[in-house]
Amino acid sequence: MLQQGMDGLVTGIEGGHLPDGVAVRMALLRWYIMYEYGEIVANSMHIVGRIASVDTPLTPNLNDIFAYIDEHSQVFLAQLIEYLRRPSISAYGEGISEVADYVAGVMRQIGLVVRVMPTGGWPMVFGEYNAGRGAPTVLLYGHYDVQPPDPLEEWLSPPFEPTIRNGRIYARGVGDNKGQHFAQLLALEAHLACRGTLPCNVKVLLEGEEEVGSPHMPEFIRACRDELQADLVIISDGPVHENGQPTISFGVRGVLDIELRARGANRDLHSGHWGGYRAQSPLDTRSPARLDEKRAWRDHYRRLLRERSAANQAGTTGSSEPAY
Repeated sequence: MLQQGMDGLVTGIEGGHLPDGVAVRMALLRWYIMYEYGEIVANSMHIVGRIASVDTPLTPNLNDIFAYIDEHSQVFLAQLIEYLRRPSISAYGEGISEVADYVAGVMRQIGLVVRVMPTGGWPMVFGEYNAGRGAPTVLLYGHYDVQPPDPLEEWLSPPFEPTIRNGRIYARGVGDNKGQHFAQLLALEAHLACRGTLPCNVKVLLEGEEEVGSPHMPEFIRACRDELQADLVIISDGPVHENGQPTISFGVRGVLDIELRARGANRDLHSGHWGGYRAQSPLDTRSPARLDEKRAWRDHYRRLLRERSAANQAGTTGSSEPAY
């Protein structure tokens, strides 16, 4: 959620401390704990007409958790950097299985029951924490795969060697989406470390194919419908508002993919006297090779016209039609 540009997550170190405005900045963890597990859950239950049983008040005293976050901020930052060092490029599978196992291990250490679930492509990582019967259930979604880092020459530092410059971490995937869902995991860790439990049931789903269009997500949801049931789904895969404050969006525009297939002749056709009713593939005519071929035929045609004109002026008879 604290994405500033494509892959610059606002974080840094000044005198051994995380400064104000930092993004794994532990204010983000505090926000997740207070709002996601308190007011948002309760409000969502009210909206759908269900009375949820939550043992903690809507705005509990979280000073002990905030203190834990401050005390462990450097450890949390080091954990994030270690996560970012690991490539997980879904476009060609580099590091995907390794990173799925790695983040599953992180989730187990926090206290979640975790499974790495196979799909027709790259695996899903699914974790659960059961706070008790009757408590509302929050599903946190993120994706552990990242885009390819090309072009490499545009990077000031290697994409999988996280570097802090001017208060930001620069690394592939830090802003989309490893930084965001890792902050959520650290929020769970802090709450469990201080309170021994969570105020609601939590499910975490981390996908490995988001950057290639989630081709197996519909099939996975149909197959695991019951396991994914939740009262509220939170997706933290997006930019921070320009005012720098965390925001909650209740809907997105979505995306529409269109594949256009054009079928035409396998050679150039004369536009008037022969083959005029046949459509020429626009893909062919716009390719450099096809354009060069058309220019060559055009030049050949013009040369024949000049030769015919010269022959007529000399009083000779040429062919009635140029051989184009």
